Amino acid sequence: ISCVWVSEEETQANARLIAAAPDLLAACELALGEIHAQAQLQEPDSEALIRATDRICAAIAKAKGEV
Repeated sequence: ISCVWVSEEETQANARLIAAAPDLLAACELALGEIHAQAQLQEPDSEALIRATDRICAAIAKAKGEV
């Protein structure tokens, strides 16, 4: 067994992140849906957009335990 000391500030920040996680996941899923809908209309021409989409997909997969 190991003990790790965490400051009250970090504990509160972690609690806020955990509380926000469902909303963050929903926002990522919505954004990804919008990106895919726009991609159906025109080919994405931005490497930055493609990288962002990849990161969103990875974050969603991680949040769902698929990684």
